[in-house]
Amino acid sequence: MNWPVVTITGSGDEATAVAIRLFRAGFKIIIVTQLKTVDLHFHRNFTRVIYAGQGKVEGVSALTFSQAFQQNLITEEQNLFDFMRFALNDRQIPVIFLEELKRGQTLPADYLVKISDSIYEKLKPFLKEQTRIIGFEKKQENDLWVSRETALWGQVQYPFLDEKEAAARAEKPRLQKVIETPLEGVFIATKDINERVREREEIAKINDIPILSPYNGVISGMINSGAMVARHTPIVEITTGRVEINARWLPTEAFALAGGVLEAIMFDWKNTLT
Repeated sequence: MNWPVVTITGSGDEATAVAIRLFRAGFKIIIVTQLKTVDLHFHRNFTRVIYAGQGKVEGVSALTFSQAFQQNLITEEQNLFDFMRFALNDRQIPVIFLEELKRGQTLPADYLVKISDSIYEKLKPFLKEQTRIIGFEKKQENDLWVSRETALWGQVQYPFLDEKEAAARAEKPRLQKVIETPLEGVFIATKDINERVREREEIAKINDIPILSPYNGVISGMINSGAMVARHTPIVEITTGRVEINARWLPTEAFALAGGVLEAIMFDWKNTLT
């Protein structure tokens, strides 16, 4: 069976969960992201590949063009598209940077999952006219869309069904509190993911200036130590309350969204097989 190629924009939790779920179902996956990506949850998703060149999340491998070249998996004569073919045939996920694409090139994408709208906008010139778009809100450009509304999270909104009432779409109170840096500089972590911290306890430094936690809770997100950050960049996420979490696992909400994407693509693809 000739499985479709699915391109996913972004490398964060939702993009990673969608990539893993579709990959395990048999689809060929390409991730398109940007070089300068700051992610509080890089420790558990495919953003780590941007920094390391390769990596595994839940047993699924991904690597970049430059890493494949450094490991002699491809030759100097081979280009970005040769790399993508190699990775897909090797059952790995190629991670492509927008900056690597050149004018006139076309991605071999049968479907595009629009996790990051900003990357999608820049990627439009590189898509085939026939590429089917899976989005997360009702827009004319989306062929199908999956809801991010609380009560409908992960449900495919089919055009032939009436839209469900939004009365039950109340937002859950967020336990995650994000801390931004008050100044520009080099971020150095002094605590780690899953560590419990107290209010006014040091969690990091910016240019040797201590950053104190404003909350009691567990560190559930943190950017990579050593990163240069601008003022007001999110640097740490703390989950408050007496909750038991493992922040190194992808959240169930991301996999629920991924299930909706898988359903939407399977629904659309089966129509091409009959």
